[in-house]
Amino acid sequence: MKILVLNAGSSSDKISLFEFGETIPEDPPPRLWEAMMEWHGEIAEVHVKSSSGAAQRTRINIGSFTADSDTRNPFVSARTKVALRLSY
Repeated sequence: MKILVLNAGSSSDKISLFEFGETIPEDPPPRLWEAMMEWHGEIAEVHVKSSSGAAQRTRINIGSFTADSDTRNPFVSARTKVALRLSY
């Protein structure tokens, strides 16, 4: 069984993916994948790391994000903009 843990705060998001066997252990297993997004005004810093130690860091300017007309909508959150930017 895989469990995705999300911790969304006011200025950061933390995400971890775990895999468990038939029973839940007393101590958590190592993460399969983890990510952290930190917000600094119009800049989002994204850090992603796999269980093998491979890591990637990205800075995204949210204020100038214009992937398509829907993302220029003022009601689209900064988190949505980052998720859309990372999926391209």
